Amino acid sequence: MIALGLRNLIADDASITRRLVTHDFGDGTNRPAIFVGSETIPQECGSPIIVIVQEGGAWFGTYGDVGGGEFSFSIRLYGAKDRTSGDLRDLAMDLWRLVDLCQPVVTGYNVCWCIADPPGELTDPDGFPGYSIAVRIAALES
Repeated sequence: MIALGLRNLIADDASITRRLVTHDFGDGTNRPAIFVGSETIPQECGSPIIVIVQEGGAWFGTYGDVGGGEFSFSIRLYGAKDRTSGDLRDLAMDLWRLVDLCQPVVTGYNVCWCIADPPGELTDPDGFPGYSIAVRIAALES
């Protein structure tokens, strides 16, 4: 649920999405290529793309009578092998500015805080350049 809130936050920002490739997720509509969790990235999908993966998290119990937890995510931005990394780095920095200290809307939760680390370089196993942004979110059940 929280990963979907992050996806929606990113998808609502035209300054980010206009720089992503679009993809048909099976409903006949091309949307910005933002994949969540276990969604498989098709070989025919271009780049750049964003992948949001939950890396961990733990419930910290209750605050009063409300349960809550802290959750860790990795927002990965992948570019093309044949392009320079300058534009991809600019996109990664803009993505970080959007997510750091944001308040994503998450059904069933009240987000207390969200902190994102600046982007770090990464390379996927097939050699595509990219950046990873580590995100930590604390949320209480609403």
